[in-house]
Amino acid sequence: MKIISLLFILLLFISSNANSIIYSSIFKRDDTNNNTYPSDFNVSQECYEEDINSEYSNECMSTMVNISNYKEKCLIFKSEKCQTFYNDSNSDLSKYYPICTQDEQSKKIYNPIVFQTLINNVKSKCYTDENEELCPLSLFRITQPNIPIDYSTVIDDTCKSKKCTESFIEYMSKKTLESYSAYEEVNTNHKYSYNDINMPKQIISKLKSNECRSMHATSNAITFKNNDIILFSLLLLFLILLN
Repeated sequence: MKIISLLFILLLFISSNANSIIYSSIFKRDDTNNNTYPSDFNVSQECYEEDINSEYSNECMSTMVNISNYKEKCLIFKSEKCQTFYNDSNSDLSKYYPICTQDEQSKKIYNPIVFQTLINNVKSKCYTDENEELCPLSLFRITQPNIPIDYSTVIDDTCKSKKCTESFIEYMSKKTLESYSAYEEVNTNHKYSYNDINMPKQIISKLKSNECRSMHATSNAITFKNNDIILFSLLLLFLILLN
């Protein structure tokens, strides 16, 4: 009799959850924020299926990026198809996700503000320096996707490249008060603190500081190299004219 009762309870549980999917699975692409959201937040089965079957989700929002495939993945992210998707997502997602943008359970996620944050995270895995090597932020994001960013270490390493510094500033500038507010609407149990909201400004300030600029060794080395080439060319031209 106890076994029958347990089976009946299990059947009720399965049927009650048949039309919903764990929220964190939708945010599988946002690997830096999975632990921010409650595991019991659900979206509809229809929205979930629309997302996992979407060519744009699978190609342009993939988090399956590692050291072996990042060049291939980044080429896809930078493709005309994905760039158009990113730009369109800034204003209207309905033509890509007609179900999710209308579904009451999921439309808070599938809105331009939240989605632009997800896109920002995807793009941050493809930043490169002047020598086309991965920037420290991208390297950290790829190799430690589920660990909070160690900003102090990443900033110091980033300052060695002007290009990486500019990319990092772009990444942090997308973390706005509006985006924090949108995330709080998604997860009403989480409230951002003053330090959380003020952190991007502090990091940008460090990246724009004279101390950071003075460390742009990679860009300076390239400048010196270019100057040497120009000087050598002028000297060679001068010698030719003398003859």
